[in-house]
Amino acid sequence: PFAATPAPEQAGNMCHLCFQMSTNLYRCSGCNWARFCSTQCMQAARRIHNETCQAYKYLHESGLLRVGEGEQQEEHYEEGARIGPSALVLLVKILGRKQLQETQ
Repeated sequence: PFAATPAPEQAGNMCHLCFQMSTNLYRCSGCNWARFCSTQCMQAARRIHNETCQAYKYLHESGLLRVGEGEQQEEHYEEGARIGPSALVLLVKILGRKQLQETQ
């Protein structure tokens, strides 16, 4: 797939690269959102994650994206914005991949 990411309700227990479930994940210190099951997955994801880290940090700090919360959380929806956290995460990943392609 061009872009894939765990749903917010699974993001706290799933590697954001290989999607392996684990309770012992490495967390990105930049955004506090992305998690990886190994240093190998963290290194493999570095190029794309560098393009998305600041966006995830903003979403996380603004309260629009919280690990462990699903689509039904009403507070995720702002006036005029009607997409949930899964769509936000995937949109950031798609835009990051597109940016990476354009700079190559």
